[in-house]
Amino acid sequence: MSLHISVVSIEGDYLDNVPQMFELAGYRLDGPPWVCNRQTVGDALISESSRRNVVRKAAYQLHGWTYIVDSELVLMFQPELWIKHTHDHQNQVVCWLCEGVSGTYGFSLFDRGRLVREVLSIDGVVEAKGQSIPEESGIDWPEAFESEILSVASALGATYDGLESDIPYRVYQLDWTMSDLSG
Repeated sequence: MSLHISVVSIEGDYLDNVPQMFELAGYRLDGPPWVCNRQTVGDALISESSRRNVVRKAAYQLHGWTYIVDSELVLMFQPELWIKHTHDHQNQVVCWLCEGVSGTYGFSLFDRGRLVREVLSIDGVVEAKGQSIPEESGIDWPEAFESEILSVASALGATYDGLESDIPYRVYQLDWTMSDLSG
C-alpha cells in the first residue's frame, strides 16, 4: 500500500507556533489539540467528524525539526507561508507529498526566504522549479516513488518517523469553512 500523505518539516522547534501557521493558511482552530501517542495518533487523524468542513492534522517535534502531517495534502502548496516563515526565522522548510493513487510525488525546499527547489511528478509528468540540489541526484523523477521522496527529505535532515516514535503528537481539528486554501 502506498502513502497518501504530505508532510511539512520545519527546521527548529516551532511546535507552539503551529496553530498560528494553520490560521495563516486559512484554517480556524476547532478546540485545543488532542495529545496522542504512537498507538493513537493514526486513529485520531482518520476518525470521522460529524461535520464535513472539519479536517485533522498532526504536529510534533523530533530531532530538531517540527513536523506537520497533512493528509489533506494542501499545506505544501502554501509557498508564501513557508517563504515568510523561513525569512523571519532564517531556517529551512522541507515539504513533501506522496499520493500513490494518482502517482503524485514531490517536494519543495524553502531556505531563508526563498523557494530553492520544487519538483512535482504527477503520473510521470514532471514540473520543476529551481536548480537541482545534490540531495536529489540520481532520482529519475518521472519514475519517482515514495522511497525517493523520503530519501530526499531525510538527506535534507527532515527524516519522517512514520508516526512511530515514542513521543507526544498533537492532533488539531481544524475548520476550513471560511478559509481560502487556494493559496
